[in-house]
Amino acid sequence: MAGTLGISLGTRAVGLAVFLDGRLIDWRTRTFWDAWSDEKQAAIIATITDTVIRYDISAIAIKTPIPEQCSENINALIQGIQSAPELHSVPIMFLTIRDLKKRYTPVYRTHKNIFIGSLVEKYPQLGTIKQGKNGRTAYHDKIFEAIECGEYAIEMGL
Repeated sequence: MAGTLGISLGTRAVGLAVFLDGRLIDWRTRTFWDAWSDEKQAAIIATITDTVIRYDISAIAIKTPIPEQCSENINALIQGIQSAPELHSVPIMFLTIRDLKKRYTPVYRTHKNIFIGSLVEKYPQLGTIKQGKNGRTAYHDKIFEAIECGEYAIEMGL
């Protein structure tokens, strides 16, 4: 089985979506509460490498902030992922929210709700994701962004 991992990367929360043979089989958000440190970076990378090993992932697509908005910590995390020995044989594609939105319209200023609504239609089980008091939260957005990354990678033949 060919496995693809979609990731929405952050220093506080990381969204993960696993596809096997093009089918979404697992999705979750993992939260890392501690202040930024080498240990926290290692924990985030371990979560990713454990998922790669567990599901025999052969391709990874990672949504990162727009380069001009990346913090030093995100940049360190990206470098850590790229240098993780367990991931050397796995192709990694980096995307921004602009890349994901372009799948739906050439205008990158489109609201994220367009692809989120489309994903809920395609995967009705996502409609059961509990929403916060005021609707969806950034915590939930990480899941949708990770799924969108995985679909993007599959569409691109990664």
